[in-house]
Amino acid sequence: MKLRFMLLISAVSLLSFTANAEANQRSVPQDDRVFPLGDSGSFDPIPGLTDVLVEDIDSEGAIYRYEVPINWNGDLVMYAHGFRGCVADEATGALVPLTVDNPPLRQYFLLRGYAWAASSYSKNCYDVKDGVESTNRLARIFSEEVGEPETT
Repeated sequence: MKLRFMLLISAVSLLSFTANAEANQRSVPQDDRVFPLGDSGSFDPIPGLTDVLVEDIDSEGAIYRYEVPINWNGDLVMYAHGFRGCVADEATGALVPLTVDNPPLRQYFLLRGYAWAASSYSKNCYDVKDGVESTNRLARIFSEEVGEPETT
């Protein structure tokens, strides 16, 4: 009896694992789309606060920015924006361009010694997976270029 129960649990676990693996492999429409780069607006150092100011594009096409204050306390704030939309123009099917924003609390972070980093993500549309992956890439980039933060 105990052996049958254990075999049943093992079979159910294997089926569940296989179903989850297949679900993680499903593609979404935006996987194949290439989003244009948009104008992210000004990104200038704040005199007396900014030590390092970087804007670039990562390996997957996401625009990223990060800023480290002169009095960096070793902590990094990852700024994640919300949903940007998917199609900018219903008539032409033009895609919403990728843009990255400075966090609204930028000066507050810098005054208190926090570095911050933000990404456009590499895809728009409702794609939580891409948002997480883009944010993780940016955290690694920051660590490689600036140094490992004490807290993120």
